[in-house]
Amino acid sequence: MSVCSEAAADVVADVTVETWLIPPPTSTSPFHTRVHKITSARAILAADSGFAIHSHTGPIESERRMPVLKAPTEDQWGRSKNKESGIATSRAGISGVSDLLHTGKGRVHDVDGNSNTNFARTVVPSIVSQVNGEKWLATRVFAIPADSVKQGWLKAWKSCQKGWDSIDEMKKELGI
Repeated sequence: MSVCSEAAADVVADVTVETWLIPPPTSTSPFHTRVHKITSARAILAADSGFAIHSHTGPIESERRMPVLKAPTEDQWGRSKNKESGIATSRAGISGVSDLLHTGKGRVHDVDGNSNTNFARTVVPSIVSQVNGEKWLATRVFAIPADSVKQGWLKAWKSCQKGWDSIDEMKKELGI
């Protein structure tokens, strides 16, 4: 038993993560920012995700998966990803995540059924990055519950994706 524990501790010790959580700039902003400094002695994949959201369209109890969209739209439920973001919109609201340092790739992952207590089937927007050595990741997590979604949310989504041109610029602005 102790051999397994020691082996597990060695694997965990190969990776360290320091995280800074930056609250929304105003009480009505639909996003917060996360900054991670990841150090790994081996090659790993790191995923920073938004919130899980209901992944079906149509009437309640419908089994139709949300469509894949080329870009998010205010008048259609669906999911979309590009190089630097992933977003999903459904009758439950909106969930998205953006890569502010342009170091990863946007995704919208289907997750296992019943892994969420509110909805049987969900998706999770994520930014996936490869790490080997030291890497800084910065994401902006965007979410609006269904009862708060108003016309014009897409403009807020696009405006919150402005990031930094360099790690040094980010660290200076945030005082890290």
